[in-house]
Amino acid sequence: MRGTLLLWGIFFVAILIFSSCSGSLFYTNLGLSFVSNKNGNYDIFLMRYDGSEQTNLTLSSYNETQQSWSPDGNMVAYVSDKFGDDEIFIMNLADPTHPILFSANTGNDYDPQWSPATNVIAFVSDREGMDEIYVQKLGEDQAKKLTNHVERAYHPRWDPLGHWILYLVEDENGNNDIYKVDYPGENDPRLTFDPADDVDPCWSSDGNKIVFSSNRDGDYEIFIMNCDGSNQIQLTHNDVDDRNPVIFEDKIFFQRKLDGQWDIFVLNKRTATETRLTFDPADDVDPVISPDGRILFFVSNRDGNREIYSLDLKTMELKNLTNSPADEFNVVIRRR
Repeated sequence: MRGTLLLWGIFFVAILIFSSCSGSLFYTNLGLSFVSNKNGNYDIFLMRYDGSEQTNLTLSSYNETQQSWSPDGNMVAYVSDKFGDDEIFIMNLADPTHPILFSANTGNDYDPQWSPATNVIAFVSDREGMDEIYVQKLGEDQAKKLTNHVERAYHPRWDPLGHWILYLVEDENGNNDIYKVDYPGENDPRLTFDPADDVDPCWSSDGNKIVFSSNRDGDYEIFIMNCDGSNQIQLTHNDVDDRNPVIFEDKIFFQRKLDGQWDIFVLNKRTATETRLTFDPADDVDPVISPDGRILFFVSNRDGNREIYSLDLKTMELKNLTNSPADEFNVVIRRR
Protein backbone atom coordinates (compact mmCIF):
# COMPACT_ATOMS: atom_id res chain seq x y z
CA MET A 1 0.00 0.00 0.00
CA ARG A 2 2.78 2.41 0.95
CA GLY A 3 4.64 1.74 -2.31
CA THR A 4 1.49 2.30 -4.33
CA LEU A 5 0.93 5.64 -2.61
CA LEU A 6 4.50 6.65 -3.35
CA LEU A 7 4.09 5.85 -7.07
CA TRP A 8 0.89 7.88 -7.22
CA GLY A 9 2.67 10.67 -5.33
CA ILE A 10 5.46 10.79 -7.91
CA PHE A 11 2.89 10.77 -10.72
CA PHE A 12 1.09 13.75 -9.24
CA VAL A 13 4.20 15.76 -8.31
CA ALA A 14 4.24 17.65 -11.62
CA ILE A 15 0.64 18.69 -11.03
CA LEU A 16 1.47 19.60 -7.43
CA ILE A 17 4.38 21.82 -8.42
CA PHE A 18 2.42 23.44 -11.25
CA SER A 19 -0.59 24.23 -9.09
CA SER A 20 1.63 25.59 -6.32
CA CYS A 21 2.59 28.49 -8.55
CA SER A 22 -0.82 30.06 -8.09
CA GLY A 23 -1.61 28.74 -4.61
CA SER A 24 -4.98 29.40 -3.00
CA LEU A 25 -6.38 32.88 -2.48
CA PHE A 26 -7.75 31.77 0.89
CA TYR A 27 -4.24 31.24 2.25
CA THR A 28 -2.64 34.37 0.78
CA ASN A 29 -2.38 36.29 4.04
CA LEU A 30 -2.14 33.40 6.50
CA GLY A 31 1.40 33.43 7.78
CA LEU A 32 1.80 31.51 11.04
CA SER A 33 1.61 27.74 11.41
CA PHE A 34 1.52 25.68 14.58
CA VAL A 35 0.62 22.24 15.94
CA SER A 36 -2.49 21.65 18.07
CA ASN A 37 -4.29 18.66 19.58
CA LYS A 38 -7.63 20.45 19.85
CA ASN A 39 -9.26 17.69 17.75
CA GLY A 40 -7.91 14.81 19.84
CA ASN A 41 -4.72 14.24 17.84
CA TYR A 42 -1.95 16.51 16.60
CA ASP A 43 -2.76 18.52 13.49
CA ILE A 44 -1.06 21.39 11.70
CA PHE A 45 -2.92 24.69 11.71
CA LEU A 46 -2.44 27.96 9.85
CA MET A 47 -3.53 31.41 11.02
CA ARG A 48 -2.87 35.10 10.57
CA TYR A 49 -0.37 36.90 12.77
CA ASP A 50 -3.22 38.23 14.89
CA GLY A 51 -4.58 34.73 15.57
CA SER A 52 -7.61 35.03 13.29
CA GLU A 53 -8.80 32.55 10.63
CA GLN A 54 -7.29 29.48 12.25
CA THR A 55 -7.46 26.66 9.71
CA ASN A 56 -6.74 22.97 10.24
CA LEU A 57 -4.56 21.91 7.29
CA THR A 58 -4.17 18.20 8.01
CA LEU A 59 -7.52 17.33 9.62
CA SER A 60 -7.04 13.60 10.10
CA SER A 61 -7.18 10.98 12.84
CA TYR A 62 -3.38 10.63 12.73
CA ASN A 63 -0.67 12.81 14.29
CA GLU A 64 0.87 15.43 11.97
CA THR A 65 3.71 17.59 13.27
CA GLN A 66 7.07 19.18 12.35
CA GLN A 67 5.92 21.38 9.49
CA SER A 68 8.38 23.06 7.10
CA TRP A 69 7.39 25.41 4.27
CA SER A 70 8.51 25.59 0.65
CA PRO A 71 10.30 28.83 -0.36
CA ASP A 72 7.16 30.21 -2.03
CA GLY A 73 4.94 29.26 0.92
CA ASN A 74 2.56 27.21 -1.22
CA MET A 75 3.61 23.75 -0.05
CA VAL A 76 4.37 22.30 3.35
CA ALA A 77 6.30 19.20 4.37
CA TYR A 78 5.34 17.51 7.61
CA VAL A 79 5.61 14.25 9.56
CA SER A 80 2.70 11.83 9.99
CA ASP A 81 2.37 8.54 11.86
CA LYS A 82 -0.28 7.31 9.43
CA PHE A 83 1.62 4.08 8.69
CA GLY A 84 2.74 3.39 12.26
CA ASP A 85 6.18 4.96 11.88
CA ASP A 86 7.20 8.54 11.07
CA GLU A 87 6.96 9.41 7.38
CA ILE A 88 7.15 12.72 5.54
CA PHE A 89 4.25 14.00 3.48
CA ILE A 90 3.92 17.01 1.18
CA MET A 91 0.78 19.12 1.02
CA ASN A 92 -0.07 21.71 -1.62
CA LEU A 93 -2.26 24.49 -0.23
CA ALA A 94 -4.06 24.61 -3.57
CA ASP A 95 -5.24 21.04 -2.88
CA PRO A 96 -4.85 20.35 0.86
CA THR A 97 -7.08 17.26 0.83
CA HIS A 98 -4.61 15.24 -1.27
CA PRO A 99 -1.17 15.22 0.40
CA ILE A 100 1.45 12.99 -1.19
CA LEU A 101 3.80 10.55 0.53
CA PHE A 102 7.33 11.91 0.19
CA SER A 103 9.28 9.22 2.04
CA ALA A 104 8.47 5.53 2.12
CA ASN A 105 10.52 2.97 4.04
CA THR A 106 10.36 0.85 7.17
CA GLY A 107 12.40 3.34 9.19
CA ASN A 108 11.46 6.67 10.71
CA ASP A 109 11.84 9.85 8.65
CA TYR A 110 11.39 13.07 10.58
CA ASP A 111 12.35 16.74 11.05
CA PRO A 112 11.93 17.79 7.39
CA GLN A 113 13.62 21.07 6.50
CA TRP A 114 12.79 22.57 3.12
CA SER A 115 15.69 24.28 1.36
CA PRO A 116 15.13 28.06 1.18
CA ALA A 117 16.30 28.04 -2.44
CA THR A 118 15.07 24.83 -4.12
CA ASN A 119 12.61 21.94 -3.91
CA VAL A 120 15.06 19.85 -1.87
CA ILE A 121 14.16 18.65 1.61
CA ALA A 122 16.67 17.67 4.27
CA PHE A 123 15.50 15.30 6.98
CA VAL A 124 16.59 12.75 9.56
CA SER A 125 16.14 9.01 8.98
CA ASP A 126 17.07 5.84 10.86
CA ARG A 127 16.44 3.64 7.80
CA GLU A 128 19.96 2.21 8.09
CA GLY A 129 19.84 1.82 11.86
CA MET A 130 21.32 5.13 13.04
CA ASP A 131 19.84 8.60 12.67
CA GLU A 132 21.59 10.38 9.79
CA ILE A 133 20.92 13.42 7.60
CA TYR A 134 19.40 12.77 4.18
CA VAL A 135 18.21 14.97 1.31
CA GLN A 136 15.63 14.25 -1.35
CA LYS A 137 14.30 16.27 -4.27
CA LEU A 138 10.59 16.79 -4.72
CA GLY A 139 9.42 14.44 -7.45
CA GLU A 140 12.13 11.83 -6.83
CA ASP A 141 11.76 8.59 -4.88
CA GLN A 142 15.39 8.16 -3.81
CA ALA A 143 16.98 9.97 -0.88
CA LYS A 144 20.68 10.74 -0.65
CA LYS A 145 22.52 10.16 2.62
CA LEU A 146 24.73 13.16 3.46
CA THR A 147 26.27 12.10 6.78
CA ASN A 148 28.01 8.96 8.03
CA HIS A 149 28.59 8.87 11.78
CA VAL A 150 28.83 6.11 14.34
CA GLU A 151 26.70 8.33 16.58
CA ARG A 152 23.34 9.99 16.10
CA ALA A 153 23.14 12.90 13.61
CA TYR A 154 20.00 15.04 13.75
CA HIS A 155 18.50 18.58 13.82
CA PRO A 156 19.25 19.69 10.21
CA ARG A 157 18.97 23.44 9.51
CA TRP A 158 19.65 25.03 6.10
CA ASP A 159 21.68 28.19 5.69
CA PRO A 160 19.78 31.10 4.06
CA LEU A 161 21.16 30.32 0.58
CA GLY A 162 20.58 26.57 0.69
CA HIS A 163 24.27 25.66 0.40
CA TRP A 164 24.95 24.21 3.87
CA ILE A 165 23.03 22.27 6.50
CA LEU A 166 23.84 22.65 10.20
CA TYR A 167 23.23 19.57 12.32
CA LEU A 168 24.08 17.98 15.66
CA VAL A 169 25.98 14.80 16.50
CA GLU A 170 25.24 13.26 19.89
CA ASP A 171 27.89 11.11 21.58
CA GLU A 172 27.39 8.18 23.95
CA ASN A 173 27.31 10.57 26.94
CA GLY A 174 24.50 12.66 25.50
CA ASN A 175 26.75 15.59 24.64
CA ASN A 176 26.33 17.24 21.25
CA ASP A 177 28.65 18.95 18.82
CA ILE A 178 27.73 21.13 15.86
CA TYR A 179 28.61 20.09 12.32
CA LYS A 180 27.65 21.34 8.90
CA VAL A 181 27.45 19.49 5.61
CA ASP A 182 27.23 21.02 2.19
CA TYR A 183 24.65 20.07 -0.39
CA PRO A 184 25.25 17.66 -2.10
CA GLY A 185 27.43 16.22 0.70
CA GLU A 186 31.03 16.65 -0.40
CA ASN A 187 32.21 18.53 2.71
CA ASP A 188 31.24 17.74 6.30
CA PRO A 189 33.28 19.88 8.74
CA ARG A 190 32.92 19.75 12.49
CA LEU A 191 32.43 23.23 13.99
CA THR A 192 32.62 22.70 17.77
CA PHE A 193 35.08 20.50 19.68
CA ASP A 194 34.40 21.31 23.33
CA PRO A 195 33.63 18.29 25.57
CA ALA A 196 30.47 20.10 26.73
CA ASP A 197 27.00 20.07 25.15
CA ASP A 198 26.75 22.42 22.15
CA VAL A 199 23.15 22.67 20.93
CA ASP A 200 20.43 24.94 19.44
CA PRO A 201 22.41 26.16 16.40
CA CYS A 202 20.77 28.93 14.39
CA TRP A 203 22.02 30.79 11.29
CA SER A 204 22.11 34.54 10.97
CA SER A 205 20.06 35.92 8.08
CA ASP A 206 23.19 36.44 5.94
CA GLY A 207 24.62 33.00 6.76
CA ASN A 208 27.88 34.44 8.10
CA LYS A 209 27.28 33.77 11.80
CA ILE A 210 25.88 30.93 13.89
CA VAL A 211 24.45 31.36 17.39
CA PHE A 212 24.13 28.37 19.70
CA SER A 213 23.85 27.27 23.34
CA SER A 214 26.56 25.50 25.31
CA ASN A 215 27.04 24.39 28.90
CA ARG A 216 30.82 24.56 28.67
CA ASP A 217 30.97 26.88 31.71
CA GLY A 218 28.66 24.70 33.83
CA ASP A 219 25.28 26.00 32.68
CA TYR A 220 23.92 26.79 29.25
CA GLU A 221 25.00 30.14 27.81
CA ILE A 222 24.56 31.80 24.42
CA PHE A 223 27.56 31.73 22.06
CA ILE A 224 28.22 33.06 18.57
CA MET A 225 30.78 31.93 15.98
CA ASN A 226 31.69 32.44 12.37
CA CYS A 227 30.07 30.07 9.89
CA ASP A 228 33.31 28.06 9.69
CA GLY A 229 33.39 27.55 13.47
CA SER A 230 36.10 30.13 14.15
CA ASN A 231 36.00 32.98 16.68
CA GLN A 232 33.61 31.37 19.18
CA ILE A 233 32.50 34.06 21.64
CA GLN A 234 30.42 33.67 24.79
CA LEU A 235 27.68 36.32 24.84
CA THR A 236 25.87 35.66 28.14
CA HIS A 237 27.55 35.19 31.51
CA ASN A 238 25.45 34.02 34.45
CA ASP A 239 24.68 30.98 36.60
CA VAL A 240 21.36 30.06 34.94
CA ASP A 241 20.46 28.34 31.67
CA ASP A 242 20.11 30.32 28.43
CA ARG A 243 18.73 28.32 25.48
CA ASN A 244 17.16 28.45 22.00
CA PRO A 245 18.77 31.58 20.55
CA VAL A 246 17.29 33.22 17.46
CA ILE A 247 19.24 35.97 15.73
CA PHE A 248 17.66 38.92 13.93
CA GLU A 249 20.06 41.62 12.70
CA ASP A 250 21.82 42.94 15.86
CA LYS A 251 19.46 41.21 18.28
CA ILE A 252 19.51 37.71 19.71
CA PHE A 253 16.30 36.44 21.29
CA PHE A 254 16.56 33.51 23.71
CA GLN A 255 14.93 31.89 26.72
CA ARG A 256 16.41 32.08 30.23
CA LYS A 257 15.50 29.92 33.22
CA LEU A 258 14.95 32.05 36.31
CA ASP A 259 13.58 30.66 39.59
CA GLY A 260 12.64 27.42 37.87
CA GLN A 261 10.75 28.99 34.96
CA TRP A 262 11.65 30.17 31.46
CA ASP A 263 11.30 33.74 30.22
CA ILE A 264 12.21 35.40 26.92
CA PHE A 265 15.11 37.85 26.75
CA VAL A 266 16.74 39.82 23.96
CA LEU A 267 20.43 40.64 23.70
CA ASN A 268 21.60 43.59 21.64
CA LYS A 269 24.94 42.49 20.17
CA ARG A 270 25.98 46.02 19.31
CA THR A 271 25.45 47.47 22.79
CA ALA A 272 25.89 44.19 24.75
CA THR A 273 22.73 44.97 26.72
CA GLU A 274 20.03 42.48 27.73
CA THR A 275 16.30 43.16 28.05
CA ARG A 276 13.77 40.87 29.67
CA LEU A 277 10.61 40.61 27.54
CA THR A 278 8.30 38.29 29.51
CA PHE A 279 7.63 38.27 33.26
CA ASP A 280 4.83 35.77 33.90
CA PRO A 281 5.40 33.04 36.55
CA ALA A 282 5.08 30.35 33.87
CA ASP A 283 7.27 28.93 31.12
CA ASP A 284 7.69 31.21 28.09
CA VAL A 285 9.78 29.34 25.51
CA ASP A 286 10.68 28.83 21.86
CA PRO A 287 11.03 32.42 20.56
CA VAL A 288 10.24 33.05 16.88
CA ILE A 289 10.59 36.45 15.19
CA SER A 290 8.42 37.74 12.36
CA PRO A 291 10.32 38.45 9.12
CA ASP A 292 10.20 42.22 9.75
CA GLY A 293 11.45 41.84 13.32
CA ARG A 294 8.34 43.52 14.74
CA ILE A 295 6.58 40.61 16.47
CA LEU A 296 7.89 37.99 18.87
CA PHE A 297 5.96 34.72 18.89
CA PHE A 298 6.46 32.23 21.70
CA VAL A 299 4.85 29.32 23.55
CA SER A 300 3.60 29.75 27.13
CA ASN A 301 1.75 27.60 29.65
CA ARG A 302 0.60 30.61 31.68
CA ASP A 303 -3.04 29.54 31.14
CA GLY A 304 -2.40 25.98 32.31
CA ASN A 305 -1.76 24.54 28.84
CA ARG A 306 0.60 25.46 26.01
CA GLU A 307 -0.63 28.39 23.91
CA ILE A 308 0.84 30.58 21.17
CA TYR A 309 1.42 34.19 22.21
CA SER A 310 2.58 37.27 20.35
CA LEU A 311 4.41 40.29 21.71
CA ASP A 312 4.55 43.46 19.62
CA LEU A 313 8.10 44.67 20.23
CA LYS A 314 7.17 48.27 19.44
CA THR A 315 4.00 48.66 21.51
CA MET A 316 4.73 45.74 23.90
CA GLU A 317 1.16 44.52 23.39
CA LEU A 318 0.85 40.88 24.49
CA LYS A 319 -1.81 38.61 22.96
CA ASN A 320 -2.87 34.99 23.35
CA LEU A 321 -3.33 33.96 19.72
CA THR A 322 -4.72 30.44 20.12
CA ASN A 323 -6.73 30.77 23.36
CA SER A 324 -8.02 27.18 23.58
CA PRO A 325 -7.98 24.39 26.20
CA ALA A 326 -5.74 22.31 23.91
CA ASP A 327 -1.95 22.28 23.57
CA GLU A 328 -0.53 24.52 20.83
CA PHE A 329 3.18 24.66 20.04
CA ASN A 330 5.83 24.44 17.29
CA VAL A 331 5.41 27.90 15.75
CA VAL A 332 6.77 28.11 12.19
CA ILE A 333 6.58 31.24 10.03
CA ARG A 334 5.13 30.69 6.57
CA ARG A 335 7.34 32.92 4.40
CA ARG A 336 6.01 33.90 0.99
